[in-house]
Amino acid sequence: MNLFNCQKLLTLLFVFTLFSSCGDDKKEESTPKNHFTYDGESYELTKGYLTLLGSNFNIEGAYFDIVLSSSTLSLNQKTEELTGFGHVIYLDLNSSSVTELSSGTYTFDSEYFMSNFGLRSPNTFVDGLIVMNGDAKTGAGDIYSVYEETKGTVKVAKSDEQYVIEFSFTVESGKKVEGIYTGPLKFSDSTSMIDDESARLKRGILK
Repeated sequence: MNLFNCQKLLTLLFVFTLFSSCGDDKKEESTPKNHFTYDGESYELTKGYLTLLGSNFNIEGAYFDIVLSSSTLSLNQKTEELTGFGHVIYLDLNSSSVTELSSGTYTFDSEYFMSNFGLRSPNTFVDGLIVMNGDAKTGAGDIYSVYEETKGTVKVAKSDEQYVIEFSFTVESGKKVEGIYTGPLKFSDSTSMIDDESARLKRGILK
């Protein structure tokens, strides 16, 4: 092989390596990172929990809690207590199914949130909370809840045991939280527990 052909081969190999590297970068970019953003900052989510809490009275369906957290936090689904330090997304959703969290779009129900009673409508979410740099032991951290003026949705998709949870809603600060979680949700059936949402929040999220 002469010098010209060697140089040509090296050039082709360099171009191929360059394009392969770009292709890998695009593949990584096309897979959304599990995280949420608030006020210009991004917070990683690595764990997901799904808890069935009970059936909706007079309406077909059931309500579920979703807790998404960073790797440094863990949730005991039996006691609904968090341990560790990190970031949390909490959501209370009403499914049209009595056995599973159905795929679809869940819209915030401000009327139920304001009354804290009444009927839960399918495909709605009625509570939510974000925690940043939270200490589960002391309850310290940056904590914002949904409120009566909250607008937003939670989108749920499921394939086998893998979920895609996309959310976008405003909190009491008037700012928006947006994020995505893709992966499994550790499931627990807690239908025997007392249906007291405020107590669950204080015990499980705020400690």
